[in-house]
Amino acid sequence: PAESMSDIGQYSFDGFRLDLRSRLLFKDSVRVPVTTKAFDTLLALVRRHGQVVTKDELLSEVWPSTIVSEDSLTQNISLLRRLLEDDAAQPRFIATVARRGYRFIATVVEDADPPAPPARQQPEAEPSGRLVDPAGTSAASAPHNPKLKGVHWLGVGALLVICGMAVGSLFNANHEPGAPEERRLRFVPDLPADSALASAGVVSPDARHVAFIARDRVSGETRLWIRTLSTGMARAITGSEGASRPFWSPDSQAIGFFGGSRLRRVNLAGDALAVVCDTVIPRPLGGTWNEKGEILFADANALYLVPAGGGEPHALRQPSLQDNDLAFAFPQFLPGGRRFLFEVTSTDPARTGIYLGSLDQSLKVQVLDVPGAQVAYTRGYLLYVRDGRLFARSFDPESARFAGEPFVVVDATSANAGVSAATESVIAFGGGATEDVVEYDRKGQILRTYGGAPPLRNLTLSPDQHALVGEAIDPGPGGVWLVDLERQVSTRLIGNGSWPLWLPKSRTVAFTPNRDARPMGVYLRDMDAGTDRLLFRTSSRPIVSNASADGRTLAYTAVTSAETLQDIWTAPLQEGGMPSPLIASKAREIHPSISPDGQWIAYASDEEGTSFDVYVDAFPALGRKKRVSMNGGTQPQWRADGKELFYLRADQTLMSVGVSTQRASLELTPARELFRPMLLGLMSDFRNQYTVNADGSAFYAGVARSGNAREPISLIVNWRGTTE
Repeated sequence: PAESMSDIGQYSFDGFRLDLRSRLLFKDSVRVPVTTKAFDTLLALVRRHGQVVTKDELLSEVWPSTIVSEDSLTQNISLLRRLLEDDAAQPRFIATVARRGYRFIATVVEDADPPAPPARQQPEAEPSGRLVDPAGTSAASAPHNPKLKGVHWLGVGALLVICGMAVGSLFNANHEPGAPEERRLRFVPDLPADSALASAGVVSPDARHVAFIARDRVSGETRLWIRTLSTGMARAITGSEGASRPFWSPDSQAIGFFGGSRLRRVNLAGDALAVVCDTVIPRPLGGTWNEKGEILFADANALYLVPAGGGEPHALRQPSLQDNDLAFAFPQFLPGGRRFLFEVTSTDPARTGIYLGSLDQSLKVQVLDVPGAQVAYTRGYLLYVRDGRLFARSFDPESARFAGEPFVVVDATSANAGVSAATESVIAFGGGATEDVVEYDRKGQILRTYGGAPPLRNLTLSPDQHALVGEAIDPGPGGVWLVDLERQVSTRLIGNGSWPLWLPKSRTVAFTPNRDARPMGVYLRDMDAGTDRLLFRTSSRPIVSNASADGRTLAYTAVTSAETLQDIWTAPLQEGGMPSPLIASKAREIHPSISPDGQWIAYASDEEGTSFDVYVDAFPALGRKKRVSMNGGTQPQWRADGKELFYLRADQTLMSVGVSTQRASLELTPARELFRPMLLGLMSDFRNQYTVNADGSAFYAGVARSGNAREPISLIVNWRGTTE
């Protein structure tokens, strides 16, 4: 909104100062970081202090000519209250007027001549929705990087131009020679203070929006966010909880994403959500949408095609046993909507890479041997990340051939950075995070770090506590990995496997195959012989979860009915035994864990609502259930002596509950906080994101190498420059 034409230069209230000329907020001369839209919201309230400002008035003033939901306003009010240290129940500054709007109630002093603002420092640390220069340099003084020749970054100046010009003319591929010096500008999403970036950015085909996933720091829940480049506003999509891997419709008017074992779509006009189809696993490995209204998506078992309007998906292509394929991932339609790129993971390293396929299944040609790479095609070029650098190479999708040599677009990025491209000369990259397996003590201090393995989940310790096994969460490296804790060496143990569980008192790992390479069921890997045998078959994919300490009983979860959803099953660990359901209700039951004495079973269930909580019941004869967590919880695990039960609270804090058993009764102490490990991903999507040693003194988890942070998203406009 335009500033008032009066002589007022600042507003002061109770130690705070709102500087209109510099558009900065200060408290006792110390700058308070505030997003652009939050500043505008505060200014609108302060200008009319003492008056009720309706929600419609605020939406119209702060987001002129832009359709946004009330969620955007609510998020800004919430952010302002945190920055002002205000209490909604007993407000000093912003009071809510029920069903109407808000009133600024503090005494406000108007001043025409504010003092000069202090010099700006560390702009990249601002919680801003703008593109900011991490070097703090102007375009004229930015250092020249010869490896970025012809690349022009979309900076703050260009962002302002969008407000008054058509986006198409801004993103003209024929950029004039007099463009600013090359420099890297980072995309800092305009997120509330309690949210964090959780994915790469996906730029819309018309280059007007960027979609990404953000995680709530308190609940751990992820949601889909959209940032409109013309306004700089980022907003969460209501109803998108649990979202992952977004992708755009060709007309940029809708987005597909995954969540809750379903493929969903949302229209930007009105944010109308709809279910496209159910999926086999909660977080499939990417999707793509063509001009004919078809969506192609991948999971561990196949590539599936489904109408974007909804319907039954059918398997278009499955991994080939003859070719030693393990999984397909990250499909991307090429222009015309018949051919597509996709990733193949194989037991043969030479066959792992990016392939060109077609809907009529007449094509399967390897075009890149880069494992685990997400690629983007745009106007005759293929973009991909290799060895921490973003490359581009001229590519003809008809002949599946490259022309010329690859050249570096960005010299340094994370190895697992995402990349996407618009139909105009705009690309987005970044959002990756490097992970290690770390060992924590009970206070949350990192004792040791174990590198060399891909990002791992579903970790379990060996009986001698000298090694652990875990599952690679990305299809590139794939499979089950062994981490030697003493030698600090990591190796792939099982190429085609997931949900690994090291069985008690043995050298055996139970697991589930990733795909229909063999009969579905639970398999046992003999660690010494290196051979597998089928324990039992199942009609649905089992999630191997836990085994009794005596090595006789296996607990797992499976979906065997649309009415009961995820249920807990048990099976004898002796060959020939038959599985049987243990807990099968209309709620979802996950993460079973049998107590060391074999008398109790802990698990998580959403029977009380939409979130999970931890429960304990008698085992194997149920009937003495007790609720353990009161504010959400998953992934219960017992200490080896059975006197302590651990679980993750909804905000991913590791909790401890004391346990005592007398005369077949179970007594639990109040839960207490231990620490909050820096975990990535949704707690309900994995069997376990941590594991604990026998005496409860150490915990192991896969965490981001630099805390819980991801590489910022970067946008580049006219990235080819003089390369054509």
